[in-house]
Amino acid sequence: MVEIVPEGGETAPPRHLVDVALEEQRRRQGTSSPEVKITNENLSEYAKDGDLTFVQEAGETSDDRTLVAEQEQVEEEETYWRNRILEPRVRWSETVEEIGRLEAEAAELRQRFYREDDPFVRDRQIKPEWDRVLERLGSARDEARIYQAQVERVLNEAADAGADTAWLDEGAYLEPPLEAYEDDDATAGRLERHEVVDPPEGGAPEETP
Repeated sequence: MVEIVPEGGETAPPRHLVDVALEEQRRRQGTSSPEVKITNENLSEYAKDGDLTFVQEAGETSDDRTLVAEQEQVEEEETYWRNRILEPRVRWSETVEEIGRLEAEAAELRQRFYREDDPFVRDRQIKPEWDRVLERLGSARDEARIYQAQVERVLNEAADAGADTAWLDEGAYLEPPLEAYEDDDATAGRLERHEVVDPPEGGAPEETP
């Protein structure tokens, strides 16, 4: 048995002459192998007639670590691009849903405006609310176009980066049809064009035939 003791480590205790003599006798008779501790001091003595072999415990190789690192990088890239494309698609879808609600609300306020006989209620209550909804409707349509442009920009960036096209399918089902907001004169109730004009500036006008 050979035990290698590093520098500064444990050293063998002093041995008695009797122990040395018994070990020498066993060595000559070939009956046993002495237990030897190899230190920096006696390394040259034991290594001069042969080579020392150090056995490394089995474990990950450099190739294994490289494969793991590459896999982790691919997973990070996939997560990045899926999140990048999903966020504008979600906002795009939510904004178009809001456009539908605002169009329906604007149509209802318009009908209330023309049905109301009380000038105070019509001009001081219904008309300001109608103005507010139409203003918000215009902003929502602009926002929808912005999110649409963001989706197209992410797709172009991903293509330039060589991203897997499957990653870019994340949330694709959320994309709304363009006609949902491209026609500024359309409403959720598909009213006629003359029924979706802006509120009149003053008084109660005659409704356009």
